[in-house]
Amino acid sequence: PPINIDAGEYPDNVKALLDRMLAKRPEHRFQTPMVLRQAIAEVLAGNPLPGDAEDTTQLDSSNKTTLIESLHKRATEAMEAREWERAVDLFSQVAKLDPSNADVARNLALVEREARLSALYKSGSRALDNGAWEEAINHFNVIVELEPGYKDTDDLLDRAHKSLKAENKQQFISTRYREGLAHYEAERWQGAIEAFSDVQQLAPDHKDVQELLAEARRYGNPTLVQKLVQRFNRSKSQDQWRWGLVGAGLIAV
Repeated sequence: PPINIDAGEYPDNVKALLDRMLAKRPEHRFQTPMVLRQAIAEVLAGNPLPGDAEDTTQLDSSNKTTLIESLHKRATEAMEAREWERAVDLFSQVAKLDPSNADVARNLALVEREARLSALYKSGSRALDNGAWEEAINHFNVIVELEPGYKDTDDLLDRAHKSLKAENKQQFISTRYREGLAHYEAERWQGAIEAFSDVQQLAPDHKDVQELLAEARRYGNPTLVQKLVQRFNRSKSQDQWRWGLVGAGLIAV
């Protein structure tokens, strides 16, 4: 329900902020905590609500299309400017108003992914600057998993590894072993080989590392027969028996 306070007791921008926060329909409220924080900051500074914080409490069918077009235009501009958080908020508003729009859904997924990558990169870089090597490694590894080759993540990850190794050898071994296991389970063989190789070099007697490294190398560079066997094991089609015959024939030869 609206807040009823005598006129003049609080500014118009405060009323607009409260009205949107308490809007009856969810799509008429602030869509993300970040946008709400921005709006509160503007109000405390004596400014009106930001332009992206549209008041849609009185929205009807006659101006819905106009609002969608305006939000979509600003969302596209934010995406082109690589302002990912702002683009997420704007595309979220468009998606609420036009849920059947496939292009909007695709763009929203894209900017959400970019926003996450950007946030991880900033957090990893900040951890690196603060000497929190393992935290930085964790952030950069998520980026590598989501989008290999993102910016200079590989260089920053290597820097974090070297810093951790220089500061705490045992912690470095433990971290690299966990990374190797994660790469191994995700079938990222090259990453597994590099991680397990670091562990083997510093701790040759480390439990299981020799066997895991050998398996990663084998899976990472399979022979023709192994490729056929792997394909046979993963196949769910009715042609499995044919691949088996081919593999058996090659083994016989």
